[in-house]
Amino acid sequence: EGEAGAQGEAADEEAQAAAPAAAAAAAAAAAAPEADPEQAALREVLLFLSQELASPSATVRSNVQKVVGELRDITGRAVADLMSPCRASVSTQLFKRRVSSFPPAVQMAHMDAAAFFLSLRPAFFQSAEPGLVELLKDALALVEMEDTQALRNPHDAQAATQLSLLRTHCVQLLRTAMASAEVNLSGNQKELRDQIILMFFKVITKGIPDAVIAAREGLAEVLQSQKGKAPFKDLLQSSLRPVLVNLADYRKLNVPLLEGLSRLLELLSSWFNVTLGEKLLDYLSKWAEPDRGPGVPPGVPGVP
Repeated sequence: EGEAGAQGEAADEEAQAAAPAAAAAAAAAAAAPEADPEQAALREVLLFLSQELASPSATVRSNVQKVVGELRDITGRAVADLMSPCRASVSTQLFKRRVSSFPPAVQMAHMDAAAFFLSLRPAFFQSAEPGLVELLKDALALVEMEDTQALRNPHDAQAATQLSLLRTHCVQLLRTAMASAEVNLSGNQKELRDQIILMFFKVITKGIPDAVIAAREGLAEVLQSQKGKAPFKDLLQSSLRPVLVNLADYRKLNVPLLEGLSRLLELLSSWFNVTLGEKLLDYLSKWAEPDRGPGVPPGVPGVP
């Protein structure tokens, strides 16, 4: 009953948030010049589907994306082109209110919908879409928020699972935004871009379930685009420093940390020097020994 009530509340919140967008969509449709019946019907269907792409129900969102894909195949038109008459209503729905004011189910819906529209080619949103940067900042804050802040009851397993899913949706949105030339975080929002890259490192090393995959793919794309660039090398060093500090004392090593480090090494093998590999092997051998020595030589391994 509690879960059903939560879903009902999320649906009510989403309905209230979508109302202005739906009204705008209806007004746009009414003001549009007369077209042939098929085109008019298609426009109405797309306006409806564009709102349901941000449904609180993951099943509804998934099915709507499939329907939109089928319409693309039937018409032979790109999804961004099909959806272009809906841009104003979509922007109103996703960006008019800060996502932090919604319950988690609606927050996930907005992240999912924004990621979908950002992934379209040609671009769906304008390069300076009002509200988009705020949504990305909110997504970053949700990923980095401590469990003690995000959870009213740390022993609530259902809430913890929902928080993990929300973080995953946030990471997926941020990864999509990083890859978008239209958003252009490298040029317009460099500080936000650097914060997102640092977040990728944190997620990979902490091992947040499911979110790790999106963070790893996001970091891999960044590494590919920034390879050999000196400014990125400085950012990489500062991002790795918190991870490497934990290696200074082998007694701090644990399985989750080692798994996270393994994921990073797969991506960053060409960025590390030989000394780091030797240090790691030394620490691992000490960690694995039943009778550990009193300590290890001081110093933190680094990157060249």
